[in-house]
Amino acid sequence: MTAGAVGTRAGDVRTANRRLLLELIEREGPVSRADLARRTGLSQPSVSEIVEELLETGLVVWGGEGASTGGRRPRLLHYNPRRGTVLAVDLGGTRMEIGAFTLDGAPVAAERFSARTGEDGPDVLERLARSVQRLRDRLPQGSPEVLGMGVAAPGVTDTETGEVTLAPAVGWLRTQVRTLLQSKMGLPVAVDNDVNAAALAEWRFGRGAQFGTFAFVSLGTGVGMGIILRGEVHRGAGNLAGEIGYMPLGDAGGTDERSFGGLEQRLSLSALARDYSALMALPEPGAEAVDTTVAAMLEACTSGEPRARRFVEERMSLLARALLSIHLVLAPEVIFLGGPVSPHVPALLPMLEQEFAKLSPFRPRVEPSSLQHRAGLVGACALAADQAKELLMAGR
Repeated sequence: MTAGAVGTRAGDVRTANRRLLLELIEREGPVSRADLARRTGLSQPSVSEIVEELLETGLVVWGGEGASTGGRRPRLLHYNPRRGTVLAVDLGGTRMEIGAFTLDGAPVAAERFSARTGEDGPDVLERLARSVQRLRDRLPQGSPEVLGMGVAAPGVTDTETGEVTLAPAVGWLRTQVRTLLQSKMGLPVAVDNDVNAAALAEWRFGRGAQFGTFAFVSLGTGVGMGIILRGEVHRGAGNLAGEIGYMPLGDAGGTDERSFGGLEQRLSLSALARDYSALMALPEPGAEAVDTTVAAMLEACTSGEPRARRFVEERMSLLARALLSIHLVLAPEVIFLGGPVSPHVPALLPMLEQEFAKLSPFRPRVEPSSLQHRAGLVGACALAADQAKELLMAGR
């Protein structure tokens, strides 16, 4: 092995140890250096050196003293979420949300942004950048410096290039989200699939922190899944892991990459609202009426309206089969059901349990997302915060 390779390997180990200590301080602090050494198995000198590096970034600060075990009381290390502000964008299919957060996900400011019919990706991003800049300009006086921006994007997303390669919900194909926004904002931009971002948010800031492995299934303009395996987002080859909207369940499907997949043609909220309205001879709902139409559908089902009940039972059977398939392939500890469907999840869960009982002896644990409809935006915050921390630790 060459000297350069040895140096690179040593640098990689140092970087990994720095991340490990920061994560422990962030998730379990306040802690002392001795606590960190015990929990990680690293030597006291190594811990002390890395702690000094973290203190220099401003991500970690001293604060208070711990209990004495016979000698001097140890000084305690705290995570400093006010080291910076990050901007976050959730690019929904019909409604987009923009926010500013501290590094621990605490909201600072927020607003909504609507797409226009027929608008292509670059035009949307151009207007979006202006809206984000206005939000940035309105941040409270004395807010920490803005360190970066995170984008939760619909569809298949390449996290390395920041390109949305396929997003039928917004009609985008190979749209350079990171490049366009970085050039407009002058900030580092992190981009990931919106449901991956929601899963990350659930693990970082929600009930997902209790689990090592879970799935996050979102029903909204489309249908998708984010997977957390041992505390990391699993993206799979080609970033296709979790694209369950293309599951060939039911009689819908197709090979046109610009079209919705078979499952989301039946289970997206827009599909539920459209098909229920057609069944009941109601006017087709516009995007703004989808949520109220789904609520009316569930209310009619609960009250015993025969057509509504049959329709909902048929669609819940399909959703149950999808969730059961996920459970039997991945065996996650829990499946969180969230996204725009969040307000309706309590009404759906009993129906799903009935379907699981008919289909398999191995029933998944399904729970509502603790972050509800905010998961995508908070996930975009997590993307930006993670990138900001990496850049600070790298001295950039």
